[in-house]
Amino acid sequence: MALNGKLDCRTSINSDGDLLFELFAYKLSDMTNICPQIVQSIDLVAGQWGAVGCVFNSNYTLGGEKRFSKTKIEAIDEKKRSITYKAVEGSVLETYSSLKATFAIESDGQHKVVKWSIEYEKRSACTPQPHALLALFTSLTKLLELRCSLVPN
Repeated sequence: MALNGKLDCRTSINSDGDLLFELFAYKLSDMTNICPQIVQSIDLVAGQWGAVGCVFNSNYTLGGEKRFSKTKIEAIDEKKRSITYKAVEGSVLETYSSLKATFAIESDGQHKVVKWSIEYEKRSACTPQPHALLALFTSLTKLLELRCSLVPN
């Protein structure tokens, strides 16, 4: 059994995705006000919000348990509206040797979707795939999309 893997999930959105991209790239700390049941805190540790190399700490809830993550923004593509995050410390690295998550807004011509991809390396063959983390990202996306739909243009 391979220890490396990748999971993808697509979520349809009703907007063009600009506000979602802005939130996930530049206004991560706003998530604590929008979804406090999922994200309790996000604090900038190094760099500047929305810049490659930016490092932030987050406290969040996953499966009813409080978790911590220190995360680095590894890549941002404004044109493709994608962001890649890499876990550098925290709860997720107790289970996985490495984990990267990529947020991207895609279009099939008529509809927009948010695609989350998680690339990971398990610590052992018994380690489950990070489906719960992917579900958390999807829930967060849906809550933020709902909030964005309520914001007047």
